[in-house]
Amino acid sequence: MGLLHPLSDISLNCSDFDTIQNSSVTFTVKVLHREIKFEIEKKSKESMRNVKINGDDGHCFIIHDEDKEFASIIPQHSNIAKEDKSLVLSFDEENAERIEISGGKGASLARLHSLSLKNELLGNSKFSVPKGIIVTTNSYNILMEDAKLKYEIDSLQKLSWSLNQNNLKSECTRVSNFVANSELPNKIKHEIDTKLMSVFGNDFEQKLFAVR
Repeated sequence: MGLLHPLSDISLNCSDFDTIQNSSVTFTVKVLHREIKFEIEKKSKESMRNVKINGDDGHCFIIHDEDKEFASIIPQHSNIAKEDKSLVLSFDEENAERIEISGGKGASLARLHSLSLKNELLGNSKFSVPKGIIVTTNSYNILMEDAKLKYEIDSLQKLSWSLNQNNLKSECTRVSNFVANSELPNKIKHEIDTKLMSVFGNDFEQKLFAVR
């Protein structure tokens, strides 16, 4: 989980927003002391746009209130999801698609899993998204009750946003090793085992899993 920071500056003018939906655009934003350059390509037939962020390739959506194109793509949920206290969710549970519960990667996988099943039922072109589980942000919050672990992660996060990043790589390695050697709380372990068993069966310990 990362911190959200407000933009301190953006190079786009008000008139640029009238054409950004269909045109290519290049602009910079400032967040804290960092300047980030975005180069978004012109819209193609695909909903997703190609983008370079400080030269690195990526993809993005551009959405505004009047845009109806994404109404069927972006899921709408009730506020009850915010009350979900689950420690682990499977991809096919509704709240798994909530970013605040599952994080960006988990929510995206859950949504893709849902779309793949709908496509299969409708007889459309099939794309395969394997079954899986998500260890939720509720589990993360429990993990962060460990004061030492929280301090290490917060310190690394502050360093990543600072101007002096000379030792960032070595600090990432050190903190990664610290996290890897930290003990997972038993109640989270139990929930992971229970959910894996319900999704993959009693022999889940004999299977191989990809972990992100």
